[in-house]
Amino acid sequence: MHRGLHRWTALLTALIWILGLTAYGESAPAGTVTDSVITDDGQVRVYLKSLGDLSGMQLTLSGEYRLGESMRFDRGTRLAFAAANGEIYLAAEGFVMKAGTEAVLTRCAGEDGGENGLYIYESEKDTLYEGDLRILCDGDVLRCVLTISMEDYLRGVVAYEMSDSFPLEALKAQAVAARTYAMSKKAARADAEYDVTDTTSDQVYKGADGEYVNVAQAVEETRGVVGTYQGSYAGCYYTASNGGQVATPNQIWGGDGDYGYIQQKDDPYDLENSRSMVNSLSVPAARDEGDFWKLLDERIDTSGHARVRGGEITEITLSDPAFEGSYMYRQMDVTMKIQTRDRGLVEVEYDGDRISGWAMGYAYLEGKWYKWDLLPWQDTEETRTVSLSVYEDVKDGFSLGLNSRDYEICSVRQEGENYLIEMRRFGHGVGMSQRGAQVMAGNYDMSYVEILNFYYPGMTLERIDWDTPELPAQEEIPQALAKEMLNLPPAEGDLGTLAEGEYYARVVLQGKTLLNVRTGPSTEYPAVARLYDGYRLVVCAQENGWAQVRAAAFTGYVKMDYIQAE
Repeated sequence: MHRGLHRWTALLTALIWILGLTAYGESAPAGTVTDSVITDDGQVRVYLKSLGDLSGMQLTLSGEYRLGESMRFDRGTRLAFAAANGEIYLAAEGFVMKAGTEAVLTRCAGEDGGENGLYIYESEKDTLYEGDLRILCDGDVLRCVLTISMEDYLRGVVAYEMSDSFPLEALKAQAVAARTYAMSKKAARADAEYDVTDTTSDQVYKGADGEYVNVAQAVEETRGVVGTYQGSYAGCYYTASNGGQVATPNQIWGGDGDYGYIQQKDDPYDLENSRSMVNSLSVPAARDEGDFWKLLDERIDTSGHARVRGGEITEITLSDPAFEGSYMYRQMDVTMKIQTRDRGLVEVEYDGDRISGWAMGYAYLEGKWYKWDLLPWQDTEETRTVSLSVYEDVKDGFSLGLNSRDYEICSVRQEGENYLIEMRRFGHGVGMSQRGAQVMAGNYDMSYVEILNFYYPGMTLERIDWDTPELPAQEEIPQALAKEMLNLPPAEGDLGTLAEGEYYARVVLQGKTLLNVRTGPSTEYPAVARLYDGYRLVVCAQENGWAQVRAAAFTGYVKMDYIQAE
């Protein structure tokens, strides 16, 4: 009976999804994450745009890979790729080959719990790229597209869009927003060469760093959770700081798209965060010689007197919002009492004769000499208002901007004998504020669902059960070849950093052809490698005439008689 009911529920849910609705109408109840009927392989194609225009690149494999169907590479192999004359050249372990105009490194199944990916020398950070790497040749330039599982991708996104030190629930909210964004781009770019870039033009991705354990936990605990709206992925836009008010996509980017799941609303959590960016300008109410007062003097209406200037600011107000109810004000009105300076007779010192004084324009009255000049400035009760452009005059004129485009929110408040003009909002301000989410989770113990419901109140949360393809297994090496490989000395490779007590040494054969490296300190143990004269390795310990050694491709034991410390 229960199994039959479950089947009918699944069929009903699928039908509603096809019709572009959810089982809860506009949105699921707050705090609900429903099972999704979406099917997806959970893979995302990332254009590694941050690498720039490469003519060559180097990789170190931290897993087993194959190139096409005919070449395989073991863990620890170092590869180099170069573009020349419209073709890709591959160099590996002493050989060079042409690889055509496209080379695809396919990741194979690895050991459970171990790293399985590759490191790119030219990337910004020493982090792991987990997935298949498609290398394309465009003339003399290489371009790389990484195909990676969504959850592995997010571990390299969330850590750089937020920080591993953020509260866990804030990181979870970021993971859901980033996952939803990536899925929406994947749906829109199905026929394109890639789904997202690894830069701010989409989302910053820098590979996985094992030190970011909180990020990994946040990604895992929200596995598959995405936001939907009316049968499609929601545009889970997010911003560093919204300045105290959530903006809608239509307000910032225009258009008539339906973003009913994002509303313009006040965000006290962003304002509460002391790390939300703000630029400010303090303006004295009383006249001074500062640049703001000079600007007011330039713009003031001087009619009615010989000279007029501001004397004391009585009020600063903001008006002309970019949108109804928005704090993106475009006009600032500064009202001030004015000072006037009219012309009149001013007493002067003169000791010449009257005829010369009159000739110089002086007047002689009641035994004193005078001339027409500007009288001293006089305070008045008369007020005048100067209108300024918030973005051109104030933001640009006084370097208060936080963004290249005019996204900032402006506010004015009186603080003692000064007026404090503040500019907030770092980023576009649409959707979730990362600084707001930090406060909601850290100060108020709000869950990631509560955070998302605040910033995307019309969005439904669903959990996709990824139909993840299995990684191909690397083919076994024929026994005859495996035996011969033992006779080929492995490349020295990178020996890494010396641990305490370790030292570098070289093989000294004294007439022998090759030196056997064994699994234990005795000739009774099997050989794992054979080394040529001069081979460099690291000695880890010594025991009964044997040295425990390591190299990039092996660990084992060799007789002390055949090595010499550097």
